[in-house]
Amino acid sequence: MVFVILVLLLFALVGVCSFLLWGTFSGWEDDAYPASSSEADVKGDFDQVYCYAQGVHICNEGSVSDALTMFAPALNSTTTALFENVTGGVNTLCDDYLSDYEELADVCNGCDKAREFKRFSSVLEWSRNECEPDAKTLGWCGEFFLDASAANITTGTAPYTHCRSVFLDLISNYSLYLAIGSVVVVVGSVAVIIMSCYLRRRDMYDVYEAY
Repeated sequence: MVFVILVLLLFALVGVCSFLLWGTFSGWEDDAYPASSSEADVKGDFDQVYCYAQGVHICNEGSVSDALTMFAPALNSTTTALFENVTGGVNTLCDDYLSDYEELADVCNGCDKAREFKRFSSVLEWSRNECEPDAKTLGWCGEFFLDASAANITTGTAPYTHCRSVFLDLISNYSLYLAIGSVVVVVGSVAVIIMSCYLRRRDMYDVYEAY
């Protein structure tokens, strides 16, 4: 009985929080950014994690073309064409060509910083399936790595701006499903408690009748 009550209280709390979360994020979907000061905080965290995921992937496993798009978007097309088909990724690019092409320094420095972060596999998979970065978003992330701050970035498109509608839809739907599931568990727990009380009361009545 104690366990059932604890489950009831836990899922009641989860349900309340989930409904509040759903109400907040679904409300943001109808308003222009920023819908509230809290959304600005969410944007900051989202931008960082999204860029970390893209940067670590591109610098370790991605193509040179993507790395150039992220860290050297202003590079002229002639120079870009020389390197976009280089095999071996960013490591080969920096080891073999940096000494002759100073304009590649931002790519190599940016990837050095990106490799300091852990892999965000789930975020990368979600972004590739639901909100794949375009050239402007990769460029924004490149500036973020090079400057180590989002405050002074004036070019490109921030990840949250690029993915806002998809992200808010994901969170609002997930929180709604979690809230509904919690309600089902709470109702089930209440039913178990009522049934247990009924059976205990009936047993006590039977014992009383036996005397």
